[in-house]
Amino acid sequence: MSNFLEIATPYAQMGIPVFPLLPNEKRPPASMTDWPDIATTDSAQIAKWNAEEPNYNFGLVAKPDGIVILEFDIAK
Repeated sequence: MSNFLEIATPYAQMGIPVFPLLPNEKRPPASMTDWPDIATTDSAQIAKWNAEEPNYNFGLVAKPDGIVILEFDIAK
């Protein structure tokens, strides 16, 4: 099973800001109400979040001058 660092890092390396979501959820921890602003590509911050909770899910933030994200929820 992959941890937050392993699954979030490839996106950050592509320049897509990431932020943690609760494990097996699509919502950030309650303390992260400013998730659009804390999303980052900084590997040190991603490692810090991984140390806090390696089972975090992850979210991506699309920026107007960056990328378009399409999400597909397909079971299994």
